[in-house]
Amino acid sequence: MSLQGIHQPDDADLFVRSRTSLAFHELFVMQLRMLLRTPQSITGSKQSQKVDEDIQNLVMESLDYGLTSDQVKALRTINALLCCDAPTSSLLQGDVGCGKTIVAVLAAFGMVGKKKQVAIMAPTEILAEQHMRSIQSIILASQAKGKAVAGLPRLALLTGSTKMADRKEILSSISSGKIDIIVGTHALLSEQVNFSSLGLVVVDEQHKYGVEQRARLLSKSIPSPHVLNMSATPIPRSLALVMYGEMELIAIREMPPGRIPVATSVLSESTKTRSQIGAEIRQEINSGGKVFVVCPLIEKKQDKEKGLISEEEEVRTVIEEKQRLSAEMSADTIGILHGRMTGDEKDTIVKQFLSGSIKVLVCTTVVEVGVNVPEASLMVVEHAERFGLAHLHQLRGRVGRGCRPYKCLLITNSNPTNLNRLRIMEETSDGFQVAEADLRNRGSGDLVGKAQSGHSSLIDANHIWDLPRDSQTVLAARSAAEYYLSSYGYNVDKWPAFLQEFLNDSSVVDLDVHELPNLI
Repeated sequence: MSLQGIHQPDDADLFVRSRTSLAFHELFVMQLRMLLRTPQSITGSKQSQKVDEDIQNLVMESLDYGLTSDQVKALRTINALLCCDAPTSSLLQGDVGCGKTIVAVLAAFGMVGKKKQVAIMAPTEILAEQHMRSIQSIILASQAKGKAVAGLPRLALLTGSTKMADRKEILSSISSGKIDIIVGTHALLSEQVNFSSLGLVVVDEQHKYGVEQRARLLSKSIPSPHVLNMSATPIPRSLALVMYGEMELIAIREMPPGRIPVATSVLSESTKTRSQIGAEIRQEINSGGKVFVVCPLIEKKQDKEKGLISEEEEVRTVIEEKQRLSAEMSADTIGILHGRMTGDEKDTIVKQFLSGSIKVLVCTTVVEVGVNVPEASLMVVEHAERFGLAHLHQLRGRVGRGCRPYKCLLITNSNPTNLNRLRIMEETSDGFQVAEADLRNRGSGDLVGKAQSGHSSLIDANHIWDLPRDSQTVLAARSAAEYYLSSYGYNVDKWPAFLQEFLNDSSVVDLDVHELPNLI
């Protein structure tokens, strides 16, 4: 009936209802299959030893701040997952600064209390070092308050820059179980890294890793460890269910008290705008702040040769912008950072920016993750129309990490369409609202990947369903799938024949609509 209605509809209303019905069927099968891959499908409610909540409480008491209610809920959810016998997989997402890291660290401490090792993998050495310092400061705070030091974890940092002598000692300590929490980069994927009892893997900025890379780390333990993925790119729930529906989705929406919102302004390109930007940069530097200037491209000549811009396009690039700013202020205080630099060159520049020898960092979007500079108070994004809203929000999160007023200036051409699209950045600092707007404007795209628009590589474009049009249908399909699992359980062999046939062959679309819950 639905097939006839979509190919030979009597009216527009029948076409819409038929298309929605077919989209629902496709999404229902997808969500059902995803739910069948969750640990509950294997173990049911079987629980193993609980995480060590005593050490978690010990750490929380030593913090100079309290957790938000969302952080507490997220930790409880993760603790429950870590009690499962079968390995679980979850996605912890939330805005920059919402407190994902402390939740992950508390979960790690809880696993250490179960005599299990924890691996925390970050995409850059800078971010890995940052995590290491955060954990060390937490341990020192606990020690300073005279807590049970013996229960606190032993740490190690392993990156590509780790010296050979130190590397050998660290590798030996990991394999013997003398190290409880190992923080590192891709170096953790090395065949030389062998764990004694790996219980939890925390993957920060999980979209920066390929499936094979993540699988390689998980293969280092039998049975496989629990996995906690983290992402600072908020994803609309409908899209998250499509992309990560087999994971437990955990969102932290509440920001800690005292966080100062970043005042965002969308500015049209003009001589007056240029004068204003120059004044803003000088003012921030003179008052002790630091400035990011983000350009979409690296160098005009090379990018034109690569076809990234046409001959007639005038696009501000990192190289040219650095030269322009150097003519207006001290060149010694201006640095550049982009993807064509070596790892060592990048690390050197970031450390100079952190130390204050560089005041203005002209860069591409390589600063999107792993650069935590509390003194950074101004973010300038050139040609903001070339970026998605979620990407801009991520860049905006590079400032607003200290106690001073913060600004983000989005520079664009005077195209009314571009100006209107970017206004949402002025209206809200809620990353989930920004992501929803991005989904409406651009389609699903790879909001957590490299593709800036269009269909995601994770989503088959041949499906009838489409986001964001079918966002509510996704949620309905998920509810229906959960309803059937609660009714029939995870043993597919005991399901009704019609449902088994539908699950095994998604091309079967004649499942009577009344057999499904009335959710659409």
